Amino acid sequence: MDSEERKPFPNRWQSRIGEYFASWADQVVLVYLFGSWATGRVWAQSDLDLGVLFDRALPRRERWELTLRFEVDLVGLLKDKGEIDVRELNTAPLAFRYQVIRHQQCLYARSEAERVAF
Repeated sequence: MDSEERKPFPNRWQSRIGEYFASWADQVVLVYLFGSWATGRVWAQSDLDLGVLFDRALPRRERWELTLRFEVDLVGLLKDKGEIDVRELNTAPLAFRYQVIRHQQCLYARSEAERVAF
């Protein structure tokens, strides 16, 4: 079994993710890092967990399709990472939303006002 170690989230990943989601600004409001990378408690099999808040005008089916696309695109973008799990925040339970934002690891915000409002 691989042991857990404390690791900061790599700046190179943060900038790549931020730039990627900036190109989706019409559809994506916020992207948060959560899970083991957000806490810094990482081990060899840790996946990358991202919570995405979509624009309210986006239909549910389109949000679902984009969630899948983001996972595929990000695996290609972050070749050195491995598995990536993207979760939609729009319909997520409040307790889950809290778990996502509590470590304050916002990787992309369309605007500061929208980040604060969330």
